[in-house]
Amino acid sequence: MNTLERQKLEQRAIKFSILGAAAFAAIGLIYGFYTHSQSILFDGVYSCISLVMSGLTLWVSKLVVRPDDERFQYGYTHLEPLLNVIKAVIISATCLYALTEGVSSLLDGGRVIDLSAAITYACISTFGTLLFGSVIYFYAEKVNSKLAKIDAIDWLFDCLLSSGILAGFVIAYLIRESSMGEYIPYLDPVLVILLTALFLPIPIRIFRDNIREVLVLAPSKALQQQLRECVTKSIKSMGLEVCHLRMAKIGREFNLNVYVMVKDRLDTGNVAGLDEIRQRIADDLKDIDTDSSSMWLEVMFTNDEKWVFE
Repeated sequence: MNTLERQKLEQRAIKFSILGAAAFAAIGLIYGFYTHSQSILFDGVYSCISLVMSGLTLWVSKLVVRPDDERFQYGYTHLEPLLNVIKAVIISATCLYALTEGVSSLLDGGRVIDLSAAITYACISTFGTLLFGSVIYFYAEKVNSKLAKIDAIDWLFDCLLSSGILAGFVIAYLIRESSMGEYIPYLDPVLVILLTALFLPIPIRIFRDNIREVLVLAPSKALQQQLRECVTKSIKSMGLEVCHLRMAKIGREFNLNVYVMVKDRLDTGNVAGLDEIRQRIADDLKDIDTDSSSMWLEVMFTNDEKWVFE
């Protein structure tokens, strides 16, 4: 599959996510106000946020594949982790707000909801989110898209939460005429508290994974060691010495700078020979999984370490 086909499939998945978010935002808000359920209303508000975020995701997915230009001379790949960090912060803030509202409602004695309508919504939400999440995840895996994969994980986790809401409403419906019926008003705020508590780890994990790329931190020590060993072996086979490596993953691009100490053992005026060394290093690196779609490799030759560390 070529790059253009990957881009089309990725954008198709994101557009599908936008369609689903718009539908569930409308359904969630309507059912939330109708049933007076905070948990359903929270689901609808979250879908509204997902709709906006999916729109931004589609925009960024088109930008990150553009070549560099005069304004962004290192390309647009940094926008992908930046968007994911913003998304994580907004989702976390929404969850915390919903959590405080749930606690407040619980302390006020809960609220009475229309269980029949709430169960109908929970059924639609459970099966609908499973459908959208599965389709988006299929496309994300097919093209190895981090943007689409995060969207898919959100959908599938939303399905898990919706199934929990469905189970809670069904239980409440079954016990409504029993001695436990008096506790039904507390069900909705308790569900909101549980949902937000379960949901918070997702944006926290997304923030943790992507802030590393926004701050241009080095990749995992294991990957650093693997790359260092591969480059060192490649360089030494040509009678040269590796002075230093610098690396970072930013979005779907992996940047690797290799500094080679020449020490008068190489004709640096032979440009074709230098390019041959670069090609051999690139060939040796191609089998290493850097969790990126491309590698920006720079190989620099020097006789003086000051050009590396100063």
